[in-house]
Amino acid sequence: MKRSIFLMLIILVLLGACEIKEFALPKWDVDLRIPLIYQRFYVSDLADEVNIIIDDDDVLTLVANGMMDTPEIGTISMYPHFSEHDLPVISGVVIDEEFPFINPGLEMELHFGRVDSGMLRYKFDNVEPTADISIEFHNIKNDFGEKLKIVSGGGDGWQNIDLAGYHFGEKDAGAPLENIQLTVNSTSSLPSGMPIALFSIELTEPLYFCEFHGLLSDHQIGLNESTSAIEIEYPENINEAIILQEAALIIDVENQLQFRCEFEGEFVAIGASDQRTIQIKDNQGNNFAIEPATADGPSITRLFIENGLNDLLQVMPTQVLMNEAKFNISTEHGSGKLKSTDMLSVDYNISAPFKFILQDMPVTIGDPVRVEISEDNQEIFTERVVEAKMEFEIRNLLPLGGRADVFLSVDKDIDPDDPSSFNFAKSVTLLSHQASDGEPQYIPLILDNEELRIFSNPEVFLKWRFSFEDTHGEPVTVHAGDMDYIELRSMVSAKVLIGEID
Repeated sequence: MKRSIFLMLIILVLLGACEIKEFALPKWDVDLRIPLIYQRFYVSDLADEVNIIIDDDDVLTLVANGMMDTPEIGTISMYPHFSEHDLPVISGVVIDEEFPFINPGLEMELHFGRVDSGMLRYKFDNVEPTADISIEFHNIKNDFGEKLKIVSGGGDGWQNIDLAGYHFGEKDAGAPLENIQLTVNSTSSLPSGMPIALFSIELTEPLYFCEFHGLLSDHQIGLNESTSAIEIEYPENINEAIILQEAALIIDVENQLQFRCEFEGEFVAIGASDQRTIQIKDNQGNNFAIEPATADGPSITRLFIENGLNDLLQVMPTQVLMNEAKFNISTEHGSGKLKSTDMLSVDYNISAPFKFILQDMPVTIGDPVRVEISEDNQEIFTERVVEAKMEFEIRNLLPLGGRADVFLSVDKDIDPDDPSSFNFAKSVTLLSHQASDGEPQYIPLILDNEELRIFSNPEVFLKWRFSFEDTHGEPVTVHAGDMDYIELRSMVSAKVLIGEID
């Protein structure tokens, strides 16, 4: 009996020394992957069909088009100066006279002209009461071909004749109008040969011709100043990263005047930080000659500008304008024809294929990518992620290498140059198509605990910026076909704790 009691005491002591733990669930890790982005950035996306287009060879090309024109040429003024006083009129005698038609101080010549405004003055003095006098101008006619005629009896003192609509000279004569020719006819009751009046004539005020044939001396026609400049917008601020190497500037001049003339002016390119100017000259440094119109219609003269154009575009202009442009007509260009409504217009086209030198400047993609995080995944990233990394798969089919930066934020307004606008950033090396042989790059980047917290939010924004390698003066041509792109795949890969959290 004592032995049994002793055995029970030993058992109770042993049981009192044991601790029975509570039941615990097992714990283990699983891999969780959250896709962030799958996107192709095509070179062709840079084309806006306004300032950047894709040419027939699938090359991205900068273009800029502008137009300017002159006002209507207006009237051509001449200052003939002849003044004859007290010329005797003889009864029954036909008198033919010529007066020089001169334009003092100028080398211009009038072959034919239609007057828009002008005045001729005349008077008869000491007229015999029975006199009948008529004066006919042979090279001053109206639209019907009728000669200008003056008759006596129109009043005392100086009389004015409005010359508007009258023609001076003969159309297509091809020779200068040197003299005004007139014939005086008279009759009276007095015997033939007797003086019957005194005649005076003046043409001393300027004549304004709305149609002019002849020679012009140092006549300038300016372009309208109201024409606005070309505004160029570059997508993704690409103008800060490249320097264009090849460009063409074509100017088409439409000339309604049947005069040969010269064109001069300058192009001004205004960039973000610089401004440059080139003169509009041919390869010999001379002004361009503009062909005259013909009887069949206006002429089109095409000008190719080469000198200084590449230098002009080095500033990657956001604004291009034509400055101090004008047309010059001189006696050296020969005779011609014009009407007051004639004008000249200029169409210019700048094109520059994207054969460029790269600078070490980033190109930022404009719109961020939005990624939604589900509530379950938010909870996982808050409490259960053990470790995580961002995985990138990059396929670059461009002949350019460099670096790709991705900026992550809970706010869509990301400014890569302002660290306060994003939570963190990651960088990956971007191999060129040649260096990678067209194969994808796989790049994992570890995320620390602070960086992990961003995925505890309902949405995350990613913005990309590419920094391409400086080509050190070597030009690169970028095409914009279907196979010219950078493909980016990115995901977050995390080890997640499954089981009860301590």
